[in-house]
Amino acid sequence: MAADSVTVRALDGLHLAGPPEPAAQAVLLVHGGGVTREEGGFFTRLASALGEAGIVSLRFDLSGHGDSEGRQEELTLSSILNDIRATLAYLREATAAEKVTLLGASFGGGVCAYYAAKRPADVQ
Repeated sequence: MAADSVTVRALDGLHLAGPPEPAAQAVLLVHGGGVTREEGGFFTRLASALGEAGIVSLRFDLSGHGDSEGRQEELTLSSILNDIRATLAYLREATAAEKVTLLGASFGGGVCAYYAAKRPADVQ
């Protein structure tokens, strides 16, 4: 996994931070509330294991978390869904992946399920 950071502009104009990686299959990892893209180290280990299996992953900080812009107090369900939408679009474009999967932990897991139900064409 590349250590360099990229910036993705969310639909509301905020910048989201995460490391890039090109590949054919990709997973977007969405952390829970109040933590960062590393999800307490879990996403770091998961990304490493996915990489060993030949699957690229992108961990990013939701708006108001970690290195991303914004304030947690201003987050709404819509803004988090927009973060996911913008980052999925970036991941698909950056990797040219045919198969993109969405995986979330804790609160992020519920939001990912909601996103996938509302926009099934965006994810596998």
